[in-house]
Amino acid sequence: DGERTESKRGNHHPTVKPIDLMAYLIKLITPKDGTVLDPFAGSGSTLVAAKRAGFKSVGIEMEAEYCEIIKARLLHVDPLFNEIEEPLFEPEPEAILPDLFEE
Repeated sequence: DGERTESKRGNHHPTVKPIDLMAYLIKLITPKDGTVLDPFAGSGSTLVAAKRAGFKSVGIEMEAEYCEIIKARLLHVDPLFNEIEEPLFEPEPEAILPDLFEE
């Protein structure tokens, strides 16, 4: 049915990426001393790969449950990791978008 079940580690994000692949891509395109930006961090695979490869990273994720998964994964890689900031704002549950086709 295409629906993903929760893994034994609690990561139930639907598009978890292989960390080794993300590390390869990061090393391929990120300059020395560069910072990796993941604007759709999901479960944090790119952030974990960046940390393991020795790069700084910035991840953006709007789903609180995925932020918890990211935090747990980063703490597993680096037990001293404590750089997750609280959201700058809470998104509205049902943001009202203007009707772009309305005259």
